[in-house]
Amino acid sequence: MSGDYKLAYKKNRVRIVGGLANPDEVAGLLFQSGIFNDEMHETVKQIDENEQKTRKILDLLSYRGKNGLAALHQAFLDTSNKELAKGLAPYVLAVAEGDNKTEPKDWPPSKEQKKAMLNDPIKKITDTKSPLFVHEYGQEYVYTIQRETRGKVFIINNVKFNRPMANRPASTMDAENLTKLFEELHFTVLRKDDLTAQDMKSFLMKEAQQLDKEDCAECAILIVMSHGSGTKVFGVDGLAVELKSLTDCFSTANCECLYGKPRLVFVQACRSYDKNDVTEKFKQMTTEPQDEMDAEPSKTEVKENKSPKCTFPDHPSADFLIAYATPEGTKAWLHDDVGSWFMNAIVWTFKYHAHEEELHHLLIRVNRLVGKGSTLKKEMTVAEVKSNLRKKFFFFPGIHSKEPTLFQ
Repeated sequence: MSGDYKLAYKKNRVRIVGGLANPDEVAGLLFQSGIFNDEMHETVKQIDENEQKTRKILDLLSYRGKNGLAALHQAFLDTSNKELAKGLAPYVLAVAEGDNKTEPKDWPPSKEQKKAMLNDPIKKITDTKSPLFVHEYGQEYVYTIQRETRGKVFIINNVKFNRPMANRPASTMDAENLTKLFEELHFTVLRKDDLTAQDMKSFLMKEAQQLDKEDCAECAILIVMSHGSGTKVFGVDGLAVELKSLTDCFSTANCECLYGKPRLVFVQACRSYDKNDVTEKFKQMTTEPQDEMDAEPSKTEVKENKSPKCTFPDHPSADFLIAYATPEGTKAWLHDDVGSWFMNAIVWTFKYHAHEEELHHLLIRVNRLVGKGSTLKKEMTVAEVKSNLRKKFFFFPGIHSKEPTLFQ
């Protein structure tokens, strides 16, 4: 049975229109439940003929989201329309099952749940005239993300560290899954594993220069997965580097072609300052799957270079969004079997919802998933987002052309 709530209305429309004798009662319950607003309720009440009322109810519900289907089913039960409710019941169950799949109740997910998610194709936009994307927004207020290749995703995946810093083997799962995700979102992905602190900076500066030469990216995305502490992340040599020195590689001063374009940064690393976070957990590892902290203190760090100034008016932080696995001062978590809580939530959420929601709303979903997690010691965390984006950001999966067409 399909989880598409609109299909439930389509398949049952004839039966509902011909069989509903009390549409005013049903509309009243939909109003009480918040599915209908005052205007919708009044519109239905002003129609004289019952079948026309029912048609209007169904038409309005098709624009009220999947919650409207469950509300209509309940309204049928509450108004003695049990046969009509019976026709909707399989679809209500299918939508509920789909919700459980796209946003699991427990976090991190089980290996079986994750495998099922990875086997699902990414959801794409099928209706280019959808009001989700072109209603009161418009080209002036939404970043243009529509070319056949949107831009590049740079993944730094630090796994094998010099002693005494612990290795992060589960991060490789995240890197593989993120690569597949962003390729399906129409990006070119460049992944580098096990970089020193200096190599991280050199890699990103070189790639920023290449972006400038190509001058065709609509967006640049940086993903850093490593040990961390406070505002710093670590190279596999144990040296710390300020995250800002990595993101500055894509500032307008260093990469002029990105002026006015979105730059997204996702960071999986601990941000705590606790020196007791070293590798004690790893000394006590058992054969049971565990949640490991992504932290590692260090007294040594790479010296930072001063960022060049832009030659025209622009703030170095403009059009950046940085999403962290955890707030500053706290730990991020990486599960042996399935990877990090945060990057799993990114893949899970973007796969199922990038076709229908703006980036900030996607990251609220991500945070909700991360916040469900709990270690064996009952520790949890939440993600953190710092956004200086100046427009709304939609991934627009499934829409791609040499020239943007969505807003034309």
